[in-house]
Amino acid sequence: MQRTPLTALWACLVLALLASGARAAEPAGSVVPIKAITVLEGEWSHPLLGRGIVVGLRGTGDKGKEAQREIAEISRKLGVSILQSDLVARKAAIVMLSTTVEPFTRAGERFSVKAAAIEAESLAGGVLLPAALYALGPDGKRTVYAYAQGEMSSTSGATGTVIGGATLEREVPTRILDGDTFQLNLRRPDGEVAQSIATIVNNTYELDERAGGPVARVLSTKVVEVTVPPGQRSRRFGFLGEILNLPVDVEPPPLVVINEATGQVTITGSVRVSSTVITTDQVSIRILPGGENLGDLIGALNDAKIKGRDLVAIIRQLERAGALHAPVLTE
Repeated sequence: MQRTPLTALWACLVLALLASGARAAEPAGSVVPIKAITVLEGEWSHPLLGRGIVVGLRGTGDKGKEAQREIAEISRKLGVSILQSDLVARKAAIVMLSTTVEPFTRAGERFSVKAAAIEAESLAGGVLLPAALYALGPDGKRTVYAYAQGEMSSTSGATGTVIGGATLEREVPTRILDGDTFQLNLRRPDGEVAQSIATIVNNTYELDERAGGPVARVLSTKVVEVTVPPGQRSRRFGFLGEILNLPVDVEPPPLVVINEATGQVTITGSVRVSSTVITTDQVSIRILPGGENLGDLIGALNDAKIKGRDLVAIIRQLERAGALHAPVLTE
């Protein structure tokens, strides 16, 4: 197999870099709003539970005597009369209800609720009678926040969903912005990104001496704490919305993914290659002091007609030499 001359390979690399207008250009990051990469402390979904009756089933409902007695009792409390003959014909079923309420959901808003039968074979064609949805407090006390009712849809055996069947009757309390600070938790811990968030916030909102320090400060690689400036405290939620929509430049994490079967190589982020010399059956490569960007190196290798499995072999050698500064995953 003919070896590609070293000078020819580096000529290809130089041409590729000149065409791009930079020696080893860093890949551009993605500009995203802060809310896309963080979760507001306390901004959790709130689970609600309930127990109800589904009626109108086609002989697939509960058949046990205890379940039928409970159905009759619940229906009486609702002011609904269910005939004994319907119970015997298995036209009703006890179901457990579950749903989640997103933060800042307002009273009157509607959302879907899932139902799961305890004994019934299928909920297809059934209708959920009005049922309370509650949350459990730390003391085990139940607080009703919503009611659900409606036709079952998206059924699969003994489970189903009442789409848009729940209505929030009272807002679920949240501790967000109870005080003058809030925390932004990064979805993926990264010290540089955390610092970037703090910087953009502090550049947007000037240092307020009455606040006793910068508006935003990095607590860890995962947490950025923001203090609401005195001048913004009359509009806390407006200030919060502005912070969450500030743009931040995020560099994807360096990663190399290799498909051994096809020889395809995928790179994310800025993957650096340290100074080294490697030799294969096809080519000799010398990475100069100061390192190189893997994307630019692969571009030069492609120009030298080195692709597929031959390219994968070179990347593997760089990895074994400890010159590749990124994890390598194999598909």
